[in-house]
Amino acid sequence: LKVIDSEKVKVPAGEFECYKLEPLLQGEGVFKAQGKLWVWLTADSRRMPVLMKSKVFIGSVDAVLTDYSPR
Repeated sequence: LKVIDSEKVKVPAGEFECYKLEPLLQGEGVFKAQGKLWVWLTADSRRMPVLMKSKVFIGSVDAVLTDYSPR
């Protein structure tokens, strides 16, 4: 796991201070072809996943947090 940067990320669920991480992928699979996957986790104690972007051999995949319930 490689920490790339800290960024403010705005998604439908709100705006969050996040760490941008790049998991180091091993083995074969759809993500290995391009080797690019980024995950943004909140920079607080929850470490909640807010955004994921990846490049795969057929294009790209994005996952975005749209809603959550604070506990």
